[in-house]
Order: sequence, then structure tokens, then C-alpha cells
Amino acid sequence: MPELRMFNPETATENDFIKRLEFENYKNEEVNPDDPPGTLEQSISNAKGWKLFESLDIEIWQLWLNDAVIAELFLNVDTKEEENPHLFRFSLYVLKPYRTKGYAKLLLPKLLDFANKHKRSLAQSHTTSRVVAGREFAEYLNAHERYNESYNQLVLEKLDNSLVQNWLGESKLAAQSFEMGFWGNVYPENEIDAIAELIDVMNTAPKGDLDMADTKTKPKKLREGEAYIQTRGDERRTLYLRHKESGELAGYTQTFWEPETPEVIYQDDTGVLPKYRGNKLGKWLKAAMLEKIMAERPNVKFIRTGNAVSNEPMLAINHALGFELYESTDVWQIEVDKLKAYLQS
Repeated sequence: MPELRMFNPETATENDFIKRLEFENYKNEEVNPDDPPGTLEQSISNAKGWKLFESLDIEIWQLWLNDAVIAELFLNVDTKEEENPHLFRFSLYVLKPYRTKGYAKLLLPKLLDFANKHKRSLAQSHTTSRVVAGREFAEYLNAHERYNESYNQLVLEKLDNSLVQNWLGESKLAAQSFEMGFWGNVYPENEIDAIAELIDVMNTAPKGDLDMADTKTKPKKLREGEAYIQTRGDERRTLYLRHKESGELAGYTQTFWEPETPEVIYQDDTGVLPKYRGNKLGKWLKAAMLEKIMAERPNVKFIRTGNAVSNEPMLAINHALGFELYESTDVWQIEVDKLKAYLQS
């Protein structure tokens, strides 16, 4: 019979971390088959770094069988996110040999306990096309499929560099009204409030049918994220555009490099304020970032990014650059009362 245990990074032994890493690496053979296995050092650093986010409450519950972790429930909620007081997030994964045996159901009571602890009524999770069992379980629970995303990859050796140069050439007209700048791992203190407002442009990106309000970026949360980046040894690069006449930040694009996947760059947000759209600023930002990556990270082979399937303008830019579908992800939401009824049935 499996044993239910809580994993706490602050009290976990080295063996606890080793067993969790073994679980994560088995999981990633299915979820991220192209990436190298994780290391113990990085796993410990990642987990111990969560405490840097003061308003984030995380709980991890594991099922152990025969001295191995066979399933894990990861729960998290931002206790200071005022815009969505009804919502919390979770992920649940059961190793492939142990599926369809009822083990997932053994973890769900902890999900309900977490929801009650924080007085939350709606749970949110995601599935990937690489793990069909995830979708099957979400459908079995009668969860609502609210958002669909295509996760795309660019193989850099296939990149048409002439297209990049053409886009940079086209930006000369926009450069009369906008200037480009760069931020590294730490945002400048004198602009931190303006940067937080700029990042909020991502609220204009498609959200599907998610029962979720727009969130307001807080400078304190940005600083916590920077501390976590430094702890992990990650590298964040941001290119931004400023409107020369007003001095207003007009748009940005951001990438992350992580030491555990050194051949991959993760393309994160790219956003332009609505009033400045129509000037090909998105193309300029993407092309300039690609040029920067190739110059500064010559060993990188892949760039990966996610876009809502309904975000046609950004998908058109990515497809033109040669991004191809890598996997599909779907976000699901389910009422806590529905989960409670399922467990009682």
C-alpha cells in the first residue's frame, strides 16, 4: 500500500531530495524527452529557492511505494493576489507504470485541504499532449478545458538569417520614433514601477475562457523573481522599446536561459502597448533578440515559446521565423465542490 508523505524543502534529507530527483527524471523522460536529466544540486537549489516568494504558499505531497516516489501533487497559491481570491493551482503526476490503479485519487484529499486552508473555490491545472493520461483524467473529473496553447520550437540552424536582417532593416523607420534598450537579470531601480506597468501589457494577450481576472504586476514580486533567478543561476535577458517623444516604455521581449538545459533558450513574453501597435515593433524586438542570442549564446540550438492558439499575430511572427509545433498544452479549471463530490461518490 502506498504511503502519503509531505515533501518540505526546508526539512527534507538528502535522501528525500535524491528520491524526488529520481521521480522528476522518470517524469521528464515522458514530459521533456529531449532534455538532459536534472542534477541533485539544481533540484535542491530550485526547491529551496521557493521561500524567496514571500506571498507564495507551496505544498508538495508524494506517494511512496517500495522506497520510491511514484506520484506527486504540487499545490501553490499566491496569497497576496487580490485579483483572483477564488483561484489556486496544482499539478498532479503519476508515473506511467502506476496509472489506472487509483493512486491519483489518494492525493486529491490534500488538494481539498489546501483549498479549504486558503478558502479557494476553483482549482487550475494543465495537461500536455505528451501525456494523454492527463487529459483523460481531467475529462474523467469533468474539469473545464479553458485555454489551449501551442508550444513551439525553433531549431536555430534552420533559421533564415536573411529574414532576421530584413526585419531589422524594416525597423529603421520605427527607430525614428522608438529606441531600443537592454535589461539584464536585475531591473533598474529608477524604472521598476514603469517596468511593472509595461509587463501588465501581457493582460491583453488571449486568455481563452479562463475564469481569471487580469493581474497587476507588483515591483516587490519582480524583485523576488530576480532573487530566484540568481539562486538558480539562470540568465534573463530583456530588450525593450521606448517612445522617444514621451519617454514611455512601449514594448518588450524577454528570454530565459537555464543551466540545466544549456542548449535551450526559453522565449517568454513579447508585448507591445496597444497604442503603439502597427509599427512592426514585435518583429523588431524578436529579430533583435535572435541576433543577440546567436552572438552571445553560440551553443544554444533551440528556442522554445508558448502562444495561445488564438494569438494569430504572434503565431504568424513565430511561424515566419520557422517555429514548429513542439507540444500542445491545455489549461483546465474545476470547482472544488465538484472535486469534493467526486471523492464522496
